[in-house]
Amino acid sequence: MSDSASNPLDAALRKLGEDLRGGSLGAALRCGPFTLLQLVGEGGVGEVFAATRDGETDGIARYAVKLMRPGSDGTEALARFTRERAILDMVSHPSIPRVVATGVNPEGRLWLATEYVHGGAITDMCDLVSAPFAARVELLAGVCDAVGAAHEASVIHRDLKPSNILAAPVAVGDRGASRGAPLFPWIIDFGIARAMSGGGPRLTPAGVAHRIGTPDYMSPEHWDDGVGGCDARSDVFSLGVVIGEVLAGVLPRTRRAGASDSSRARKRPGAVVVPSVAFRTVMAEDAELAAKIARARGLRSADALLAALERSIDDVVAKALAGQPKDRFADANALARALLAMMS
Repeated sequence: MSDSASNPLDAALRKLGEDLRGGSLGAALRCGPFTLLQLVGEGGVGEVFAATRDGETDGIARYAVKLMRPGSDGTEALARFTRERAILDMVSHPSIPRVVATGVNPEGRLWLATEYVHGGAITDMCDLVSAPFAARVELLAGVCDAVGAAHEASVIHRDLKPSNILAAPVAVGDRGASRGAPLFPWIIDFGIARAMSGGGPRLTPAGVAHRIGTPDYMSPEHWDDGVGGCDARSDVFSLGVVIGEVLAGVLPRTRRAGASDSSRARKRPGAVVVPSVAFRTVMAEDAELAAKIARARGLRSADALLAALERSIDDVVAKALAGQPKDRFADANALARALLAMMS
């Protein structure tokens, strides 16, 4: 038996290399006027590529093309792509990438092109540029403002987490982000978003309990009832987790998880705590790490960061993370206002 037969993956990789060197991929790397340059993300039914567009000769990837994964159910993928575009068309905000085109490639795979964000997860980017504490709060308020625009359009995201909340340098030089550079927020991946208004598109019926998402960022109702149980206050909960993580350098949850869910083989996330409590745990377990986290936020010591969390953030995050939706902020706009008020 040949090596190619015994290891199909190696054979496929060799074939891809030959095609790339020979320039014979052609249509496989094309979606309408877009040339796909690099795989940058993957989802349940699609892959996301950085891409250039015909006529733009500088070679800069300005577009993200989501391409239906081979073998995905055609009907479901078509519905998901169509509804995601409809959702994005409903929301207009500078921090939410615009849809620029959709289509079907020569292989029959659906694609959706949006603006491309030259950034990274908000947690990573804030640490990369050593964003000061106050600048992080301002950035997070901008995140909430963007999600609030979706809420005003009766759209809930249902999958807010650092990998879907990006930050990009306002000015990018030859060497990328520089320390202390200001950041701009972006909200991406509306793949499981839902329109709350009766006439809008819905990706999942309200009664369907699919536990799609990342457990650490899920609200209690999301965990218990699935995406069909989410509303704007579920997004507020997820934002509260992200706010705590960005400011305290640690998830605002206990590490102790409950019993596993046998049907999903996933464990219930730990109980939520305010950011200062989560950070106190870091201080107790690793004083050097706590000091490093504080310095990355422009503060002289771990005690200074702890004081800032207790003074200006804990109350806001505690309300965002309330167990009952009725006890949280009504939407992300209200959360944004509360963040800015605490810092004024």
